[in-house]
Amino acid sequence: IKSLNSMRMTASLSVQGFDIPLSITTVHNTGTRVDFEIQGTGNYQLANNTEGWTFMPIQGMADPVKMSDEEYESISGQFDLQGALVDYAAKGSITELAGKETLNGREVYNIKVTRKSGKLSNYYLDAQTYRLIKTSGMRNIGGNEVMAETTYDDYRQNADGYWFAYSITNMTGTVLVEKVETNIKVEESIFKN
Repeated sequence: IKSLNSMRMTASLSVQGFDIPLSITTVHNTGTRVDFEIQGTGNYQLANNTEGWTFMPIQGMADPVKMSDEEYESISGQFDLQGALVDYAAKGSITELAGKETLNGREVYNIKVTRKSGKLSNYYLDAQTYRLIKTSGMRNIGGNEVMAETTYDDYRQNADGYWFAYSITNMTGTVLVEKVETNIKVEESIFKN
């Protein structure tokens, strides 16, 4: 997993009966960009190590808007392609095995991760495969602290041998992945406004 340095995911977001085409490009610890098309308009969110921007003409935006600190904090957590559990101590995080539970009929390990920032998340790993099947934690959305959960399913191996969940569900909807390209060349300029 430590050899995973970049990724481009081609997917669609299923929300309220609509399928929205997505492209998510991330360079490990450098930046991420999400491009999506709604009703013929190109929209995006991007972030690098210093700032993030949103451009959604579908919402009437004429120009890109700088992300709030809360939005930036949320998206910048996606820079770590290798995951919160890999080299957690070097990242300043503390992990704790909170126990073994049953989740949707599967035995899982519940691992609590407290990041250097103090933010707490729970990672639920399948007790047989050790694949991540759920995360949960408090997130600031629109100025309110809410419990956010994401579930991961339908794991498949890509052409380079990495395993990814091809179905990811959160409060927005379900992302169905079509293709994952890894360790590709990415111009870092795509993470700048």
